[in-house]
Amino acid sequence: MGYHLFLEKVIRRIIICMSAIVVTLSAYAHPKSGQHIEEMYSVLPFATDKDGNVVPENFPIRTWLENISRNLIDEYNRVEIEEYGGITFYTYLQNEFDFKLSFGNHRILFHWGYNAQPWNDALERYVISNEWDIEKIMRFKEALIKEQKRRNGIANSEAEKVFNFNPCGNEAQWANSILSIVYDVHLLGDYTLTDNKNFEGVTPPSKVAQDIIASLRRIDGSKVSGNIIESIRKTVSEYSDQHILAEKLIVLLQKKMPKFFLSAQNGSLKRRFEDQGFKLK
Repeated sequence: MGYHLFLEKVIRRIIICMSAIVVTLSAYAHPKSGQHIEEMYSVLPFATDKDGNVVPENFPIRTWLENISRNLIDEYNRVEIEEYGGITFYTYLQNEFDFKLSFGNHRILFHWGYNAQPWNDALERYVISNEWDIEKIMRFKEALIKEQKRRNGIANSEAEKVFNFNPCGNEAQWANSILSIVYDVHLLGDYTLTDNKNFEGVTPPSKVAQDIIASLRRIDGSKVSGNIIESIRKTVSEYSDQHILAEKLIVLLQKKMPKFFLSAQNGSLKRRFEDQGFKLK
């Protein structure tokens, strides 16, 4: 009996210690992907339940955002692409240019604005440090432009399908702009996640803000967008620390963006969302 009692106490202590370790890890581990999706969803005018979860009517929106966050931005070496012979785009870059990313440095790729030129200072430093000649650099840039065009074409089509927008004219522009905004929110989120240590390649929030402003104007160039644009500019001017700025911009967008979407184009976007059966805030 004494041995069994001793063994029971030891097992209980092990369980307590393991529980403490899990709690400690959870305090420092960030559910990056999940937080990105929540922040992207929060700037849109779509409802959640009392616990903050996406309501069933809006599940297509969440799935769409997951695809953007994963396939367009973060998963640089997962999706096998037919156009490259069934290999990933990153493997293609490795084979064609001997391009190699160091561990945890995936943000060098595709962490620029959705409609921005696919290049950044980190890539510039990479090609210079590896002594690439002009011809190789130009071919590399062309490869990035081609891949961005391919990805964006798929993403635009998915956005048009989710919202039932026409693939041309104003509605195509709305789809592209909404897509660009949530893409930019992901970039802002990369600057706010406390467990991120490497920000190499991520577009600074001050530049992301300019991309968001351009998207707002494409959706509605009237006074409706003017009010939120003024708030964004004021916030950028007040905070020079890019991490703090990212936090402030996300809070601002969460507060003002849903109302913007519902009032833009004299309520045309709101009516389209309702026609698709989405539940609004």
